[in-house]
Amino acid sequence: MPRIILLHIIALLALGVVPLNCSTTTVEPPSSDSDSDSDSDGDTDGDTDGDTDGDTDSDTDTDSDTGPCVDPVDGAPTVTSSDAAYAWDTIDDTYTLTFNEDVFNADTTNITWTVVTGSGTMDSITEVSGSEYTVAFSGAAEGDEYTLSVGTGVEDTCGETLAAQVDIAITVEVCVDPVAGDPTVTSADDIFPVGTTTGTYTLTFSEDVLNVDTTSVTWAAVTGSGTMGTITTVDGSTYDIALSGLADGDHYELTVGTSVTDTCGNPIAAAVVINIYVSLGGSSVRIDELYIGTDDYLVLYNPTGSSIDLNPMALYINDSSTSYTDFTIDLPTHILAPGGSVYVAETPLAGDIDAGQNIPFSDGRGGWVALCSGTCDLSTGTNWIDMVAFSEGATHPTLPSAITFSPAGLTGITDDNANSYYHTSNVGSQPVYLAADWSVSTASR
Repeated sequence: MPRIILLHIIALLALGVVPLNCSTTTVEPPSSDSDSDSDSDGDTDGDTDGDTDGDTDSDTDTDSDTGPCVDPVDGAPTVTSSDAAYAWDTIDDTYTLTFNEDVFNADTTNITWTVVTGSGTMDSITEVSGSEYTVAFSGAAEGDEYTLSVGTGVEDTCGETLAAQVDIAITVEVCVDPVAGDPTVTSADDIFPVGTTTGTYTLTFSEDVLNVDTTSVTWAAVTGSGTMGTITTVDGSTYDIALSGLADGDHYELTVGTSVTDTCGNPIAAAVVINIYVSLGGSSVRIDELYIGTDDYLVLYNPTGSSIDLNPMALYINDSSTSYTDFTIDLPTHILAPGGSVYVAETPLAGDIDAGQNIPFSDGRGGWVALCSGTCDLSTGTNWIDMVAFSEGATHPTLPSAITFSPAGLTGITDDNANSYYHTSNVGSQPVYLAADWSVSTASR
């Protein structure tokens, strides 16, 4: 090219004038953008509207730049809940598992239950919040031990996991029983005086008990139409039971069931039936004391609320020695006031009833005495009111076939001139009389 033309072109370029038939291309710097141009008109120049610049390309940005995770709590997550002890009577319960921050994967894959002792199971894990979870378990029992393990699969929101497995001890305490063994009923049968229509029976136990209510304590009429009302707690071992609708001659059974337990859940060993009577006047007189030493005697007692005439009652005396003949004492007219008593003695004092002959009892033999509503029926014992048998030096004589003194005749008199047998409770009655209703103590004379 001639020199003059080249200089001319250079001059024009310097002035920014682009010569005819020349074009420029602009080159952009690299970008992290992965934009893509999409041509929507399908022609070869990408123009959809026919104008000179004509490009309606659309840029679609597909980059997913996120940047670094910001941990709301620095460091790996930690378990913040600790070992737990549950009451001795726990069966089903929950454990609250907590972390120092929100976590993921707190499920049965990463949280496991191990039995040390017992047969309880982990049932479910429920999220309360990101950092708190409820672990439900069931089937636990007193003295059980379990381990709740939180594994390293649990992680925080930035993917950091627990540094090491955490083992949590779950225990069920052992109850300390204030009175060893099962509770027992300590109250006995009761006799209400003649004329009683309402009353209160006091039910007592060997220790504090639970569940004493009308479900566990029931009432049944053998004879009569009386009812049991409210049961009132006096203290943990004493309960008053209100009774109404009673009448003379009634007989009821109060049953204490095995759902009654002590404070450690031990039930009474077996249901206990308590007999409750309303007296029938003369039929409730009883033999209260029997003395078998020198100048033998016995005491008759009226426990009722009414006066009772002893006539036509009778006593029958039977000794094991063949040297003596059994005999009857027909009681004379004698009014026993409510709560009153009278001696029947072979050597009577003023006010006593004279036995009329020697009472041959001693601590070297056996014997029995019966109180009957008339002349004693020695075949069936149907009119017997009360009786007592003793077997000190020998077994007491045979009783009528229908009468029992259980389990055997009384013993325990070491000095027949100093001690007597005393009627201390009234569990037994015709036809089964009980040795347990009697005890030995100092003679009243």
